[in-house]
Amino acid sequence: MIPSTISISVIIPARDASKTLIGTLDSLVPLVQSGKVEVIVVNDAGEKTLADIATPYPVTVIDGNGRGPASARNIGVQRSTGSLLFFTDADCRVSPNWLKAHISVHERLGEMLMVGGSIASLAGAPFWARCDHYCSWYNVHPSQPRGWVPNHPGANMSVTRSTLNRVGPFCEDLPRAGVHEDTEWQGRLLQQGGRIWFEPQAVVWHVDRGNLVGFLHHNYRWGYNCLVVKANAPVSRFPWLFRRPPILMIASLPFAIVHTLLTVHCWVRAGKMEPLFLTPFLFLGRLAYAGGMVIGGIRTLRKKREKT
Repeated sequence: MIPSTISISVIIPARDASKTLIGTLDSLVPLVQSGKVEVIVVNDAGEKTLADIATPYPVTVIDGNGRGPASARNIGVQRSTGSLLFFTDADCRVSPNWLKAHISVHERLGEMLMVGGSIASLAGAPFWARCDHYCSWYNVHPSQPRGWVPNHPGANMSVTRSTLNRVGPFCEDLPRAGVHEDTEWQGRLLQQGGRIWFEPQAVVWHVDRGNLVGFLHHNYRWGYNCLVVKANAPVSRFPWLFRRPPILMIASLPFAIVHTLLTVHCWVRAGKMEPLFLTPFLFLGRLAYAGGMVIGGIRTLRKKREKT
């Protein structure tokens, strides 16, 4: 049961999600019926198909402005009423104890806190989706130990409204919309004395990119924004590395190799052996990440020079 003192808003930015939104909403229905929970779907591109899909469900659908998930989350927050805000994506399915696992951490650890849950792969995921999963969620899978972390993906996070108001809205002006806007917000949270807790029992299942192009594009986009976000905020597990963008850009190929080995190591340490045999394919993803990092880094450095 949800404590009577807590009201909950679940905010879902949605775009090009007609194939996955049904699964997301189906997983949320039992939670909506269990207590004071509102679900807000922000239809970022105003797609009629998404609105039609959501109509039979006990959710509120509002139109976004087409500027990406950061803007969609901000619009959802403005329309929401809950004291505790949950964020997931339109390609995720939440576990039955998702809300409870998040709430228990907030009750135990207090304010100026963000809670991130684990991200698991759907059973029977195709080959490229598994590659995308291994590259994307190697630090936030359900076998990862709980504890304090420097950042967490926005597909599974919660924060009190008072904390969000204090830190401010999600940044809508990053070079590539849709990646690292959550990390940028978390950097501001940490700079203001907040903390991020990883709770593996708060599970969502994620529908990952199921083809080669989607897999490479996903990695490229994450790499494109990583330097502008991680160079000036304490959100990296290797902060010293991202404070030197030119060196990281020059060493992009060795970086891709080390990044691949780190990814495989994290999964093998968790008892998952398949990534070891997929190393060449994961390396493709890390090359795409490194390519995005170089191109995004060049843009970031040019912008800095223009300001000086």
